[in-house]
Amino acid sequence: VHDLGGQWPMLKAQRLGWLVDSVDLRTQAGTDYTRLASAGLGIIVCLNNGYDTAGTIPPSTQYDAFAARCAAYVARSPGARIWIIGNEMNSRAAQPRLPDGSRKVITPELYALCFIQCRDAIKNVPGHANDWVIPGAIAPYNSDTGDWVRYFSDLFTLLADHVDGVALHCYTHDFSVTQIASNVVMDPPYDRYHSDFRAYRDFLNALPEQLRALPVFITETAPLAGWENANIAWIQAAYKEIAEWNADPTHQAIQALVLFRW
Repeated sequence: VHDLGGQWPMLKAQRLGWLVDSVDLRTQAGTDYTRLASAGLGIIVCLNNGYDTAGTIPPSTQYDAFAARCAAYVARSPGARIWIIGNEMNSRAAQPRLPDGSRKVITPELYALCFIQCRDAIKNVPGHANDWVIPGAIAPYNSDTGDWVRYFSDLFTLLADHVDGVALHCYTHDFSVTQIASNVVMDPPYDRYHSDFRAYRDFLNALPEQLRALPVFITETAPLAGWENANIAWIQAAYKEIAEWNADPTHQAIQALVLFRW
């Protein structure tokens, strides 16, 4: 989401849905989401310290300042009530570059410390005490910091009393319908995990038991190889997969499936 003044296809088609706005707090001070929210669209805002070498969250010496910037953006952004802190923190591409040129690994412990500061700062903004503040989604299939599902589980164990929802990412590797419902697994040593779209199941199965009533949002899904200008019913298959998951009352319901840059 970038041009918030444009005519949104969902509104034009009179279909409601979810929008995810990923913001760079180095350059963006606030956004008025009121028109979109008033039209009935769900607004989820991902707050990033920056992109590329800036890191999705900053080095630990800057957590206080980052939390303050998150709170300032919230205060200047009417219409939004769901906030995600950072994105794919387990990926090397999301790690901040240090002065010596190395990347600072964002461990679950460091991220949890940053997240709690940001969540507290946001909930202290007048009128936002009941907002949902959600940890950044973990990059599936990414072993830059080791087992991505273990990273997810460790993080939510640390945040058990300080979290309002769950954000997930899942993809197919190719522009392929069969990979939506595929049970093909990764190569060893990660051969207990799905290699494609059903990565969402691995994450939810690893969520601590006490958090299995939280709302779940899949905030990115796409074919990693890129979209093609061909109607192969990829999107229909993805929504069918989630609808069937939600139809089972024993499953933790997924509230949103958001297409990434479609």
